[in-house]
Amino acid sequence: MKIIIRKATQGDLLDIYRVEKRSYTPQLQATHKVLQYRMETFGIWAAEVNGKIRGFSTCVPVNMSWPHPNLKKVLRNRKPMYIPWFKEYTEGKKLNTLLVTSTAVESEWQGKGIGTALVKNSLRLAKKLGLAYRASALRCQYGKFYKRTGKSIHSYIHEVRSGRIHDRFLGLYLKLGFELGPALLGYEPHKGSMNYNVFAFKKV
Repeated sequence: MKIIIRKATQGDLLDIYRVEKRSYTPQLQATHKVLQYRMETFGIWAAEVNGKIRGFSTCVPVNMSWPHPNLKKVLRNRKPMYIPWFKEYTEGKKLNTLLVTSTAVESEWQGKGIGTALVKNSLRLAKKLGLAYRASALRCQYGKFYKRTGKSIHSYIHEVRSGRIHDRFLGLYLKLGFELGPALLGYEPHKGSMNYNVFAFKKV
């Protein structure tokens, strides 16, 4: 299966919105207007298979403090839909990190390498732009672990890092050389993760 990653055009927007609706619950879906704004501000990267868009990612260069990024700022800018960070980009401020704000793959096309291709593309893009890091907040599968053990999210991250627990999303990023940072509570509502996300980053 050949996956083509390309910068989306205006004519792709309806297909991208269709993928968004098939990938996220209604409360997490970006509106057509928000996706339009992201496309016009920095761009959207589409994953195409056999001429059809099956996934996409949106991102924006931001400024973060390394090696200890301000995760409170990540939480603040998550709502509404990262708009403050996109505005910072348009103002031409000094930026050092490519923050991927969304990666979506149609449910029936997941597990076929599309997500991996999109992540690898974002790493190439960050390097091309001369940015120091690529980062994102990842959904995890903490809920099952908590029900079984009663242990904290920090214990879960440690178990995933050590390889004793396989987490579908976190495992992919670890395989690609990312570091798993601390957890963010309240980043996005999701029962499976008990409303936790894990901040992942990689120096490029």
